[in-house]
Amino acid sequence: MTGRPAEAGISDPIKTMLTGSMFTHVGYALAVLGVADALGDRTLHVKQVADTVEAHPDALLQLMRTGTGLGLFIEAPPRFFALTEAGQRMRKDTPESRYSSFIRSVERNGPLLAEIMHTLRTGRPAWEKVHGGGIFNQPDDAYKLQLHDSPQLKAILAGYDMSEVRTVVDVAGGHGNLISYLLKQHPRLRGVLFEQPPAIRLAKETMAADLAARCRFVEGSFFDTVPEGGDLYLITRALHNWNDDDVVRILSTIGTAMPPTARLLVAERLVDGGDPDAMNLFLNMLMMLLNGGRERGEEEYRDLMEQAGFTVTGVRHPEPRPGVPSESVLEASLK
Repeated sequence: MTGRPAEAGISDPIKTMLTGSMFTHVGYALAVLGVADALGDRTLHVKQVADTVEAHPDALLQLMRTGTGLGLFIEAPPRFFALTEAGQRMRKDTPESRYSSFIRSVERNGPLLAEIMHTLRTGRPAWEKVHGGGIFNQPDDAYKLQLHDSPQLKAILAGYDMSEVRTVVDVAGGHGNLISYLLKQHPRLRGVLFEQPPAIRLAKETMAADLAARCRFVEGSFFDTVPEGGDLYLITRALHNWNDDDVVRILSTIGTAMPPTARLLVAERLVDGGDPDAMNLFLNMLMMLLNGGRERGEEEYRDLMEQAGFTVTGVRHPEPRPGVPSESVLEASLK
């Protein structure tokens, strides 16, 4: 039997698909045990690590040697392990930690993947079948699991001209990490964090008191209304959760709240059809299973923003870093 030669993309797609789930669970086990945190910056014998994380030494040796093959550890001399640069991101206490991603990959995503046929047969998110309701009708603890930082996005915003900005409205701003960063960088700035009640409660618990004093916390849905009067509006890593019609509705609601001179910044991963990047392929499928959303390319976002009454005036891309998810920023103004 013959077939067409493989196009540019993942070098061995069959092997990648067959082995991917196992390696995801290897990462999950390392995260749950806390192996990277036990090692830290040291080189330790596997028995020392096993005692620290309360694991069986021989079983842990198998796990860590698999991690070595994946590039997370160096084993030298035999049975002594140290973290590689990639392995450092398995720690909880590093700025680019991927610890929570490995927890989500099994505890949240595993049940969804088991129901992938439900989504493919019906077009409805697997989340609804697994949990009996939409993903955004979730308990407070789910918001804590979703928290993560974006150094690349902050680097883009650090170079953004804020001289004419007095009030920033962070739409669907999660627990307030990004608005906190902007308030800290610009002492004269005032902020508005607009989110659902669980996220607002968490933001009030975690935001520094001096920053919270300059931030207004507003609960609500961006399908209904968005706080008015801002000079700059942000919506970060939120639109990819939704289908095209919903994205236009969300953007239209934001546009209704914006003064004529205000600007909108949309931060999302920009992908093109057939993009061979494994993370982009993964996220595109995950968004479908979670809430019927998807990753999009620059032209797709431009089109949706045009439909909602915006003109895209610029796009800023981050400096790529291996293994670190990145978001580009589309700047827009009202037509």
